[in-house]
Amino acid sequence: YLLSQTLHQRPNRVKIGFVSLSLVAWFDCWVAKRPFQIQSNSSVVLFIGSTIRREPQIAQSKMLLGREFNVPTTILRYAIVSGAYKTMTKVYPGAIKFFTEKAFAQEPVPIHEDGEQLRNFLNIKDLGSAHLAGLNNSPAYFQIFNVAENHSIRLITLAEEVHRAVGAEFRPVFNKEFRQFTPRHWVMSGEKLKSLNWAPLFGIGESVEEYVEAFKRINNKSPHIP
Repeated sequence: YLLSQTLHQRPNRVKIGFVSLSLVAWFDCWVAKRPFQIQSNSSVVLFIGSTIRREPQIAQSKMLLGREFNVPTTILRYAIVSGAYKTMTKVYPGAIKFFTEKAFAQEPVPIHEDGEQLRNFLNIKDLGSAHLAGLNNSPAYFQIFNVAENHSIRLITLAEEVHRAVGAEFRPVFNKEFRQFTPRHWVMSGEKLKSLNWAPLFGIGESVEEYVEAFKRINNKSPHIP
């Protein structure tokens, strides 16, 4: 869907000219002249550079490969991508799907910690335009950019937003639990990307509404509200 958004927005500008941290496996296979393969039933999510420990080495290696093979390379670090085409089949697709399922089922929503954790989201359409901003754009070459909305959102506010979009009552449950190995806040700034004349156009409200409508269509659901 990301590729389709990129092609749709600017079909005449798309050329090989960037690498993102979530697409480096394809880049590695291209350099090694071998096809990219992943098993259809694999539960592995292709998210390279998902830890702070590994990301600097991965980013550096991609820059070096780009220079070695004379490939203009721009690295994009995504916030949490959201919108209508967020997966609805994976076991762990993220908070928006979890809150949406709970809202349609009218079930209490378990909230980790106190719900004040901060996250940055990004609509898939804005992600497509961010890639366009880096394509064939020499100031972006061999640079690393965050791609994120201008502000973060509390998880409990996100849950409230989802329930409002569904039209369901929000009943949070605080069990004093927390997720191991997960940072309390996960935020980033997209200010640097503004130097390429890019800015997000779709907020978390639009992303939630798009996802809820897609969830209704795919699952043929309506909230079980008495």
